[in-house]
Amino acid sequence: MALDVYFAEDVRRGLAGALSLTIETAAANGPPNADYLRGVLALARAQCLAYGLRWADVVGEVRAATKGGELGPLLQAVIE
Repeated sequence: MALDVYFAEDVRRGLAGALSLTIETAAANGPPNADYLRGVLALARAQCLAYGLRWADVVGEVRAATKGGELGPLLQAVIE
């Protein structure tokens, strides 16, 4: 197995992008399944731990990408 080099910034951006998509899709499709979203977030937190990333940095990028706005209550409910 060859070693691949991963940059923390790239991993963080990938996680933030996937989380933003998941949250926005859930919000667009009607009442979100909070348990599903919590599971996705738990997986993302585990990836942060695995790659040595700060969870707060990923959450900050998600907030910036979704601009809080109408998703603010949803973010509050599932991220924290």
